Amino acid sequence: IVRIDGDGIGKEVMPPTVAVLDRVTGGNIGWIEARMGLQCYEDCGNPLPPETLETLRTHRLGIKGPTTTPQGGGFQSVNVKLRRALDLYVGLRPAFSLGLPGLNDRVNIHLFRENTEGPYDCTEKLSDDGESVTFTANFTRRAMSRLARAAFNYAQRYGFEKVAYVDKQNIHKLWGRLYHQAFL
Repeated sequence: IVRIDGDGIGKEVMPPTVAVLDRVTGGNIGWIEARMGLQCYEDCGNPLPPETLETLRTHRLGIKGPTTTPQGGGFQSVNVKLRRALDLYVGLRPAFSLGLPGLNDRVNIHLFRENTEGPYDCTEKLSDDGESVTFTANFTRRAMSRLARAAFNYAQRYGFEKVAYVDKQNIHKLWGRLYHQAFL
């Protein structure tokens, strides 16, 4: 498994994460260390070196700690660069009850978010007076359709009876229509 500690809190959370994984697998994981993030950028001038991408492509399994994205400049989010480079378009966020006493035990939601387009594929332009920003995001039918397919395939595979999607078609009319069509 390719191990990327990242930086900031990543350096703190990855060692115990690795220790837990080693413990539950009896130490049978072969770890391959790779680098990305702010510290990597400061050391070698690239927040996502080609050798890291090649290692991930070769081994096809990795675990990554948090990375720092400079505020207001520096470089584009290394997470977005990684997602685009490896076409990691599905961001899956499960939320379910753990069966703790007194809590609703029927929560079981698996949220799918497109991770490579929309706000992750955009341009920003500051007005001449510095008082406003124009934000232009790119959404394609292809991305929306494959996200919808991923959600339906996941639901079928894990026995979910319903798939719902949420849009703001009343406000974002063209985006909402394209997104709605992807789920038909």
